[in-house]
This record gives sequence, C-alpha cells and structure tokens, in this order.
Amino acid sequence: MVLPNIPALFSSFMKRCIYKANDGTDRISELPSEIIVKILYLLPTRDVVRTSVLSRKWRYMWILVPRLDLEDFYRMCKSVGYGDTAIFGIMSGFVMLHDGPIYNVSLDIPMGNSFRIRFINNWLKILSKCGLQEIILHNSEEGIYEVPSNLFSLQTLTHCMLKYLQLSLPPKFGGFKYLYRLDLSHVKVDSDELDTLISLSPVITIVFLQFCYGLEYINFSSTTLTSLCVHNCEDMKSFSFQNSNNLIDLSINCIDPYLKNLEKQSISSFMKDLRNINSILLGESYIKLLSSGIIPDSLHWSIDILKYLDLHNLDFNESRQLLLIICLLRSSPNLLGLYIKSHIITLEPELLNELECRSFCHSKLKTVEIEVETPCKHALLLIRFLLANSSSLEILKLKVNPNIRTLDLSLMLSTSQGLLEMERASPRAQIKFIYPNFIIIKDVIPIWLRDYSDDPSSKPSFLVRIKSFICDFCSMFYMPPI
Repeated sequence: MVLPNIPALFSSFMKRCIYKANDGTDRISELPSEIIVKILYLLPTRDVVRTSVLSRKWRYMWILVPRLDLEDFYRMCKSVGYGDTAIFGIMSGFVMLHDGPIYNVSLDIPMGNSFRIRFINNWLKILSKCGLQEIILHNSEEGIYEVPSNLFSLQTLTHCMLKYLQLSLPPKFGGFKYLYRLDLSHVKVDSDELDTLISLSPVITIVFLQFCYGLEYINFSSTTLTSLCVHNCEDMKSFSFQNSNNLIDLSINCIDPYLKNLEKQSISSFMKDLRNINSILLGESYIKLLSSGIIPDSLHWSIDILKYLDLHNLDFNESRQLLLIICLLRSSPNLLGLYIKSHIITLEPELLNELECRSFCHSKLKTVEIEVETPCKHALLLIRFLLANSSSLEILKLKVNPNIRTLDLSLMLSTSQGLLEMERASPRAQIKFIYPNFIIIKDVIPIWLRDYSDDPSSKPSFLVRIKSFICDFCSMFYMPPI
C-alpha cells in the first residue's frame, strides 16, 4: 500500500477550498473542529502553525493538536539567520501556549550547552503534565551529552526513543510505569543502568539497541520483555537470557570489527534459556561465534516454540555454519520459515559430505528463502538437503544478486536445470529461481545480435526467434510441484 503525500494533498485541498462556494459559504470555516484537528495532526508543527492565517476558526486550532513535531524546526530557523535565543523562545511558545493533551513529541536539537539544556528541561517539565506518551529526543550536535534530567519525570511515557545521548539514571528514579518500548541509538549507557531501567519498567515489552557504547553485557531482569534487538554495540561481550523467560523475538548482530570483544559461546549455552523463543535473527558475527564451538547433531532439548529462523550474511564457504543450520533445524520441530541471506563472495569449496549422512524428516517447514551473490555448490547442497527432508515444504525461493561484472549465463542455466532435477519430499513443493532481469540484456541479446544481418527479410525471423528464446528462458525460473 502506497501512503499518500499528506502535505501535498492538504495543500491541494486548501487551494480548492480557499475560494467560497457559489452559495457564499466558507468551506474551510464550516469544517467540524474534530476534522480540522485530524488534518493538522498529519502535518509538521511548523506547517500547523501556518494554517492559523486561513480563517478565523483556524486561528487557534493548532494549539489543540496533541502532537509536537519539531525535528527540522531548529535547522530551518538557523538557516534563515535566527539565533538560539529567538529559536528557543519560539519553540517555548509552541509548548506553553498549547491547550490540552500532548501525546507525541519529536525534538531534534543540538544539546551542546547549558542554555539549550535549560530550555529543554523546562519543556519536559511542562510536558510531564500533558499526558505525554511518546517522545523522540535527538541530539543533533557532534558529541554525546547527558539526557535532560526532567525526562525521568515523564511518568505517562509508553514509548521513548533517544539518539546521540548519554543515559544516566537519577539516584531516586522509580522507573516508568507505562513504558512498553525503548529505542536507543548511538547512546552511551552502562549495562547495570540499562538493566535497572528495564527492571523498573513493569510493562516494558520491546527494547531496540543500536550502536550503543559502554554496554558490555545483556542480562535483563524482566518477565514482560518479549522482543529484543541488539545491533552493532561495539563493547558487547556476552548475552544471558536467564532472567527474560518470556522473550519470543530476538535479533542480534554486530559488524566484524566488534567480534573480538565477544566471549566464546556454544550453540547449546546460547539457546538454553530461549525455550520460549518464536523468532530469531542472527547476524554474521554471531553465526561465526556460535559455529566456532561444538556443534551437536541436535540440542539435548527441543525448541518447540521456534517458528522463524533468519540468518544474515551466512558464509557458504564455512561448512560449520551449514552444520549449525542443521543442528537448529533438528532442534526446532515446529519451524515454519527459514530465511538466509549471504552477500559474501563464494569460493569453490569442497562439497560437504556430512550433509549426505544427516538426513531427517522435518514435517512442519513450509517456506525457505535463500539469497546469494552466486549459486555456489554449498548453497545448492543445502537446498538439495532441505528439499529431500522437508515433507510439508510449500515454496523454496533462490534469489541471486550477482555483480553485473560477474554474471555467468551458463552457470544460471545449469543451476536452474539442477534445481529442476532435485528430489522433493513434499509433493506440493514449488521452487522459484529469481534472477535479475538485466541478464537478458547483457548475456542473451548479444548472442542473437551476432546472428542478425542487415537483410530486412531476416528481421521478422530474428524477432520471432528472440521472443521464443526469452519465453523459454524465463519459464525455467518457475519450477512447479512435481
């Protein structure tokens, strides 16, 4: 679904409505107040205030909108020559003149001096009495600065997003009673401080951490936490989910330079406290970490709740990473979907014979999607294994995203033929081989152009031949059930 361009639609609406109807009525002024507020809610605050000139009825409608979006306001004022005093005076007017509740606030402001922090703290003090539920606080100045202290007085918060700040809890902080989601991006935070914040938030459900500093371990004490995402936290050393028994959605990843900080961990120790997990996403570094230890045929217990396994940047050159997949498949009898992405350039590894003797029947797996740079031998071997051992498989997609310089038409054709010949345990299994369309332009057309002559009589024959070839060529990429 394509979302409409609300500001453009609103502008067009105003141009049509600014003229009076034939009977002399003012269409803008006749709109119900509830409709006006809903229209204004969809606009940035700077545009909301501008609508006060449209008519007498609209003059003060902006103070009723339960949302303040000031993300670009500071930069816009700076670009036309306003100083800090004038800018913060105007922004204070937005906050202080507002009448009624304010549920959503978005602030994107440089916080590099005490003058600005003082203003922001005053705003937060006012907002604490307005029933504020969602706040985005973004420090747009280079450097990491302390979170304004009055943030912790917002006891009605349900969603808090902080960017480029340092999070330190005040001594007598009692938690956020209604906070269900916390997003931290480029935030400096201590592991104990974050654990305290989460443990003191009795209904917190979702935690998203990205590029955070100072965070060395994850061991949250929360029975309500159900979704955790940790990406590229450079100081991270270890994970423990012993005190998060209700976690059902886990996503962890870090870029290679941060891998050296992680403590070695086996797949068994990693999964032992995740028996209620429903969905797991593992990035490249954690796949490397977990595949470097002992990999059993299967875990000593089954992960009955796990439904979706997502592996990003799997290295098909590393046979141990494939064995890790098999271990997780064997241990997850109710897995429905397996999703693998690999953007690592594949070599020509020796075939992994261990897969041939590790056959088993997976009765629930329905969807497999694999995305690779080139269809290497290990990827095809894994596909053969999955087709032969998944009795309920409905669809397997192999998507190839090659570099345009390394396109190989013969490899693609042999791969599609090989997929067609693979045995399938499921009579309903379909295979879709997805390849970029531009390969036809690059590799097919030149072949036919070599046979093309300037004789006009050969043109229809040429067009018929190339049309027939392309139809046959494209039909190879859909392999229906046998």
